[in-house]
Amino acid sequence: MLLADRLRGRPTRANFRTGHLTVCTLVPMRSVPHRVVCILGLDDGEYPRRARRDGDDLMLAAPHVGDRDPRAEDRQMLLDALLAATEQLIITYTGNDERTNLRRPPAVPVGELLDMVERTVQHPTGLARERVVVHHPLQPFDPRNFTAGRLVPGRRWGFDRQALAGAEAMKRQRPDRRPFLAGPLPPRSEPVVELDGLVRFVEHPVRALLRDRLGISVSEYFDEVADAMPVELDPLSDWAVGQRLLEGVLAGTELKECMQAEVAAGALPPGELARPALARIGGVVSQLAAAAEGLTGRSPASLDVNLPLPDGRTLAGTVTGVCGEVIRTISYSRVRPRDRLRAWVRLLALSAARPDRPYQSVVIGRARAGVRGAGVTVARIPPLADAPDARRWTALEHLNVLLEL
Repeated sequence: MLLADRLRGRPTRANFRTGHLTVCTLVPMRSVPHRVVCILGLDDGEYPRRARRDGDDLMLAAPHVGDRDPRAEDRQMLLDALLAATEQLIITYTGNDERTNLRRPPAVPVGELLDMVERTVQHPTGLARERVVVHHPLQPFDPRNFTAGRLVPGRRWGFDRQALAGAEAMKRQRPDRRPFLAGPLPPRSEPVVELDGLVRFVEHPVRALLRDRLGISVSEYFDEVADAMPVELDPLSDWAVGQRLLEGVLAGTELKECMQAEVAAGALPPGELARPALARIGGVVSQLAAAAEGLTGRSPASLDVNLPLPDGRTLAGTVTGVCGEVIRTISYSRVRPRDRLRAWVRLLALSAARPDRPYQSVVIGRARAGVRGAGVTVARIPPLADAPDARRWTALEHLNVLLEL
């Protein structure tokens, strides 16, 4: 009795042997007995740790017996944790993919442990492996969480009231699927129709319906700042560099000066790594600029459109890139169907507002992949008609169809 207080166990700096819950890694708890040991996240591919090769580690050039092996150390720590559990051992791993719900195997040491349990333990109701492995549902509102004895013997696993309401809703008979819209939407009553809004509708009709008529917008993106030094350009960075070079050349700057500005900006790979990418992008930019100069030969201007429509509304906006009688659209991107639609709507608006001149549209971009002998694609839309009255009437007829839609 006199020495009982001195000889009893005391908590250490890691808060072991206090009787409370202790959260730690596998390293400090080796050989320390516990009533219950829970090991979390032993997923396949994550455990054991992969030995990453570091170019600055000279020991990897000549490995010897006795060098540290993270995978072997992880296996040893798992064995120590297994021997430290005096009553219960709980190991968790991701058994199903979070997106596709496909089955995923456990880590290799966990699979070996289950194989050993199956070979050394016999159970009258079946395989011992099936008795020790519990497949938990991915969703908290799964009805199995609230069925007594389904996951935990003698009681329910779930405790969240909101998840319980979801589980009960899943068991009820689902009502018939309702139509997306109960009836036709009311007609729009804006006196002025913006040309840019009409172009956006023609490019993405469903997106325009959700945004303009139903007030649903999902256009918020958060780009993280890259903190790694680029070694090669991905497709998006390749397009951004080419577009900036093209805009600089079209503005009257020499291509060499634009390339020097890109190098100074720091968006390209360092040193000689940037030279092949710049040479390839610069060649395409030169072809695009030459095609634009050969077709138009004049600096682009902007023309305003203020067109009274037959239904009393007004179509208003600005058409940019007008070079004489050519509405020019040039981009480092490849010519896509929506680029042609955009050029078509702008040609209709300008032909209806200024029918005295036979305008045409030209879309210039990179040739699509796989085309041999051509680096540039030029898509033309000729004038709508020869006579001014016919051009105006044809343009208004097509515009009315788009406005009705």
